[in-house]
Amino acid sequence: MRFTIEVVFKPYPAYDISNAPRFIHIQDPGDALNKRVMIELRLTQNNEWYLDGFMLTDAGELTLADSNLTHPVGDWFHIALTYKDDTFKTFVNGIQEESGLVTFKKELVNETGKTSIGGRMDQRNYYCGLIKTLKITRAALEPKDFLY
Repeated sequence: MRFTIEVVFKPYPAYDISNAPRFIHIQDPGDALNKRVMIELRLTQNNEWYLDGFMLTDAGELTLADSNLTHPVGDWFHIALTYKDDTFKTFVNGIQEESGLVTFKKELVNETGKTSIGGRMDQRNYYCGLIKTLKITRAALEPKDFLY
């Protein structure tokens, strides 16, 4: 399994409304194991954000987030999550921020998986801002091949 999820977006200052928006959520809501892939942001009181990439599989879970890697709200950004050979990576504007290992046994997300844009599937943790583009590719792209 290989994939890249890319998003071009512009987050608004919304710390008081939702400081932990999960704005791309891929999961089968009927999956008893709750396997999922999520792109989340963490907003700070200083009108900054940092990326939080999350995977929960049938064999483990991994959160990729570093509160020291902040970016200003109100600007356009490109973020990407890639997965290849058990390696999960996050990128902001083509620069790798985090990586780690996570595997799965049978499948990452069930065939009947769905995608929620702008919030979690359970209707909480909403995103405030603009999303220009969401692209999912069945390959782990390199930054030179990212959508910009």
